[in-house]
Amino acid sequence: MWGAGAYGLNEKGHERFGSFPAVTGDDLYVDTRFDAHEKAVVATDPSVIRTPADVRSLVAILGRHRGGAALLASEHGTHGRVRDTGLDTALSVVATVRGPRSAVDAAVFLGIALAGRRPQRGSLVWERDASSRSSE
Repeated sequence: MWGAGAYGLNEKGHERFGSFPAVTGDDLYVDTRFDAHEKAVVATDPSVIRTPADVRSLVAILGRHRGGAALLASEHGTHGRVRDTGLDTALSVVATVRGPRSAVDAAVFLGIALAGRRPQRGSLVWERDASSRSSE
């Protein structure tokens, strides 16, 4: 359900794990508590998600995502429920290369993805993307 934008739980679903833990990857935490047959996409207005407007912000958000997933795996038992798809993604990106221009695009994409995978220093912080937020 990645990219869904929002999630909701009914009372029975929330009771499954009791109090909500203080985790960075709350969406991943909730996602790993339920099997595929227990999830549904409901008809509703779409959520608007804005991507970061600059590379620094994008790398920070990717790092938060990766660090949050690692923390969940070590502290909340999501081992085996979350698969690292990095190699599959890299191979898929390389397969899209059709010439010099797309090779540069692929290299930039993979470089940013790798930068987001570098180990986090210190404690994990909630990286907020201010680059894509407007003052409206």
